Amino acid sequence: MASLTQSNEYSGGIRRFPEEKLREYIDKPEDFHEEAVLAAIWELAKRRPLRNDEKKLEAELNKRVCSPEEPHLPGTVSGIEMTATPLPVLYSVRSIQIFSVLFSVLAGGILMAINFNRTTQKLEVMKVLGFSLLYTIITFMVFSLLGTQSPVLTIMLNLLGAYLIDELFWKRVLGSEFRFDKQKVWTALLVAMLLISPIIWYAIKTGALETL
Repeated sequence: MASLTQSNEYSGGIRRFPEEKLREYIDKPEDFHEEAVLAAIWELAKRRPLRNDEKKLEAELNKRVCSPEEPHLPGTVSGIEMTATPLPVLYSVRSIQIFSVLFSVLAGGILMAINFNRTTQKLEVMKVLGFSLLYTIITFMVFSLLGTQSPVLTIMLNLLGAYLIDELFWKRVLGSEFRFDKQKVWTALLVAMLLISPIIWYAIKTGALETL
């Protein structure tokens, strides 16, 4: 079994993956960077004894990555060609927070759902969309009961929703050390502005803004 103290730059994000996701790295090592596969093996070893084929793969990877006699050649493991998977392009936590505050928690949830879709976390896509939609509905109900829509309260509730998305979804599923390339937000911002423009126009036309 691998040492429980072994880790590398991929371990932070991989440690939160379910076992079936870890198995993807081990069953198809040619699809991932060798150090990511090693991190998956080490994480799996913390949860259960490794099988013989998993131990063999770990030994091959360790020999390639750690051998002092042989230079490390990215993309190969014991003569087997490996394809280094590029980092996923995701919306950052900051982007999700900004969209949640400026538009709604549902908007932030949609960005998080796009992240999950790009990291093949299909079940989490539905979970975060369901959560953000329910949270947005509850927020509207709160304002309906109060009979007003305070900008300060809106910002506070949206900040809370963004915090919950970060804690319940990003950190729980991807991990705080998950490595990714940042997705630029301009396209998403343009779409959000186009969607919200009719609402703003209606509020101005009916004088609804004056009641805030």
